[in-house]
Amino acid sequence: MIKIIDFFVYTFVIIAFLFLLVLVVLYFTPNPIFKIANSIPIEENLSKPDNYSNIESSVTVNKNIPYTNEYKNNKLDIYSPKDFKGKLPVVLFIHGGGFFKGDKEMAKYFGPTISNSHYSFISINYDLAPDTTLFNQVQQINEAIKFIKKNENNYCLDTSSINLSGSSAGGFLALQLLSAYHNKKYTKELQIIPVENIKFNSLLLYSSVYNLSEFQKFNGNILTNYLLSKIGWGLTGEKKWKTNRDLGEKLNLNNYVNSGFPPIFITDGNTKTFTEQAEDYANILIKKHVPVKTLFFDSKNKVGHGYQLKMNTEASKQAVKESLKFLQKWN
Repeated sequence: MIKIIDFFVYTFVIIAFLFLLVLVVLYFTPNPIFKIANSIPIEENLSKPDNYSNIESSVTVNKNIPYTNEYKNNKLDIYSPKDFKGKLPVVLFIHGGGFFKGDKEMAKYFGPTISNSHYSFISINYDLAPDTTLFNQVQQINEAIKFIKKNENNYCLDTSSINLSGSSAGGFLALQLLSAYHNKKYTKELQIIPVENIKFNSLLLYSSVYNLSEFQKFNGNILTNYLLSKIGWGLTGEKKWKTNRDLGEKLNLNNYVNSGFPPIFITDGNTKTFTEQAEDYANILIKKHVPVKTLFFDSKNKVGHGYQLKMNTEASKQAVKESLKFLQKWN
């Protein structure tokens, strides 16, 4: 009996020690939280459109092209239609994944589908948190713009027609970049130098987040609040990010809407996503007289976050149709 008690006491001491050790480590760095999060598999939510075999045979792809030497995840893929000669309008796609997951391959079906309608569709990788911050990420995306401008002739890119696009966190980064190009104060805050002679044609946002400062006000249970504090630290590089007002202003893209913005396409699902933020942002654009096209869904059918990448669904088909109509109108 004494041996059994000793065993349980010993086990308890070991567990308590490991728990305290983790807490001590997390006091100095949020990285273990991200390692745990990245070890959990997530559904990619990708599926092919019904006519994908025809699309695939009509599109060529140049994969894993390095676009900068300053970052680790520095590759991009370019999808182009085979039957077109000359320069094509560009759709630059920024993948989602909460700023700490995801890959350019998330567009492996979406990209060819858009490209098949005579666009050069470019999907890029970028460094992920906590190895970088979301502010460094948007700087890296600007490096991709530099690459596109510098290599317009090599890849038949019409740099007078660059359309930014992004899904989820990628939408936030795309909108950050657009906002920086239209707001000198924000440009300085993000430490971005706009690429010369670049003017974005349009922006397409899929299940994007628009106001990360809302998470500063979030108050859940003890565990949720603790985890959120570490995640926010990893994404922003600020340990006390929840109480930093200046940071909160930078994280709220509603603050940077500009009447000079190009046309913007906004869509989102209706389940576990950022629909309210999307609707609020669209209304701000309308008040600023920015051309805006929206696609939202009623409550009859559940449409999830990042739904456009599940391309055999009716919702995704509608998103593709409306995206192409929007691109055709503004290119």
